[in-house]
Amino acid sequence: GWQVTAVDFSEMARDKALALAANAGVQFRYEIADIARYNIVGKGPWDVIALVYAHFPQAIRQTIHRKCAAGLYRGGKIILEAFNRRQLNRLSGGPKDPDMLYPKVLLEDDFEALEVLEMAESTIYLHEGEGHVGLAEVVRMYAEKKN
Repeated sequence: GWQVTAVDFSEMARDKALALAANAGVQFRYEIADIARYNIVGKGPWDVIALVYAHFPQAIRQTIHRKCAAGLYRGGKIILEAFNRRQLNRLSGGPKDPDMLYPKVLLEDDFEALEVLEMAESTIYLHEGEGHVGLAEVVRMYAEKKN
């Protein structure tokens, strides 16, 4: 029953996501956009923002993360899963630039305006298609906007 908006730069990802949604009998809005220029705050406020393997260059990462936090309703949540820096030694995907991989301390700083409810670095098994199979090093964060 949620109204969902997905934002990504990839038309191929959009086509795949919309096909999967159609097979599952669900609908959502999908915007092709450069997230660095996307008006997160202006299109919100949002109840939940999920950042799933959304890795950004160091020059724009903190700005994007802070815009996400600012774009939430009071009580809104950020759900994040991304590769952490230990992923560099793994073959299961992810950026090869260590500055695009997220340790907990970096996320705590980027999302300092939120209350972190859960934060963990762990090893998981990925089976997400070609190039994303095997053990992976991830960080997961669940945070809430209190004020």
